[in-house]
Amino acid sequence: MQLPDHANQSVISKNVTNLVVTSNYTGAGKVKTGSFALGRLEMWPYNYSPALSGLSPPGNASTFDWDDTISVVTNGHGSYQIHNLTDTQTIIAWNMHRSGGPAEIGMGNSTGSHPDWTSGGGTWTNTNFLIQVSVGISTTSGTIGNPTASGNFSKGKALTLTAVTNGPGKVTFYTRGKRIPGCVGVQVVDYSGLLKAICTMKPDTSGALKVNASYTSNTSAYTNASSGVSEFAIGRRSGAR
Repeated sequence: MQLPDHANQSVISKNVTNLVVTSNYTGAGKVKTGSFALGRLEMWPYNYSPALSGLSPPGNASTFDWDDTISVVTNGHGSYQIHNLTDTQTIIAWNMHRSGGPAEIGMGNSTGSHPDWTSGGGTWTNTNFLIQVSVGISTTSGTIGNPTASGNFSKGKALTLTAVTNGPGKVTFYTRGKRIPGCVGVQVVDYSGLLKAICTMKPDTSGALKVNASYTSNTSAYTNASSGVSEFAIGRRSGAR
């Protein structure tokens, strides 16, 4: 996660979800570990005040905590803070980035006047520590449309099946609950901005042909999905024997 400075002017002031915290710095007044529904990032190279930012839930407008307001200046104080809002706890704070310090570094809530370690330079004296921050990939619900068919709607003749998805991956087509030969694990291909899986089958019976499909994503950015059932009328094969 990029550190804010006056070159990149990076500003992150937002809530995050699915916060997972692991630490060996635990115990009374230290870092709470586990999975938490809500967190907040406060990262910028500027000064800031305890005034409420407008995000929810709000903090205390009289103290520096998880809800402060940026004041854009050159050579600002700087904030790099990650908060657990489920327990209203500062997980890690590194403030005072400009030269001259001292740096305001702490884990867990500060026991001083401000829980986010603002103006608390030198009070947290631990050394030789390692901090790692990982950002998860947002997940989109995968979708797959009901299969469509084109070609010769006759028994034993080539029929082209198509299914449209919203993400990359593979599609398998089914009829009567069984996978259709030649239509298993069909690669999704981008056709002018439309993601499609296309295969060809030959119906072995006449009458109603019911087809459905399943989508398997090849990336964690999309979930798998299943289509509804499409029904096609297949005629008897014509022509001399």
